[in-house]
Amino acid sequence: LDAFSDFSAIISAAFCGETDSYSFPIYHPEAKWTDRQLAQVIAIVKDVLAHHSGKVSNHNTKFDLMHTWACLGQWFSIGGDTMLISHMLDSRSGIHGLKRLAGVHVGMYEYDKPLRQYIRDHPEADPEKGGSYAYVPLEILLPYGAMDVEAVTLLENRLLPELTQKQLTLYSQLILPASDMLARIQ
Repeated sequence: LDAFSDFSAIISAAFCGETDSYSFPIYHPEAKWTDRQLAQVIAIVKDVLAHHSGKVSNHNTKFDLMHTWACLGQWFSIGGDTMLISHMLDSRSGIHGLKRLAGVHVGMYEYDKPLRQYIRDHPEADPEKGGSYAYVPLEILLPYGAMDVEAVTLLENRLLPELTQKQLTLYSQLILPASDMLARIQ
């Protein structure tokens, strides 16, 4: 993994459309991209993000925005954030993790089980212990990434209608722009 010792690189990416989700490697050791192919993959990711700026939703989108800027030099405006929506609907702490929300609200319980099992058996793959997803085989990482973005899309579709009109206005006119601005400042 010498070429992948920079754990700040984007190991893989995932996108979800209206009906399908996609996940693909970027700087993963199994990717086997040529330099030209890797440059094309990165150009496509940057183009997708630029084209969908203001429409990109995720869970804790500010983190992804900052990471994408740091690793790819690509900025996009935040279009939605399921973690922020969850906080608006229920201000209790400790209940806003994506895996929990996906299970409770859209029935996607334990979709990350293969990933969790792999990390449990291979601590070098655990980012919380200084490891990297670069050590997770693509046969585990890519399905997880696709399900992760699908969970976000389903969760956003489920939770957004629960906001009152006042909350929706606050979310779209203050909270999302503030999150975007905080990411730029950080």
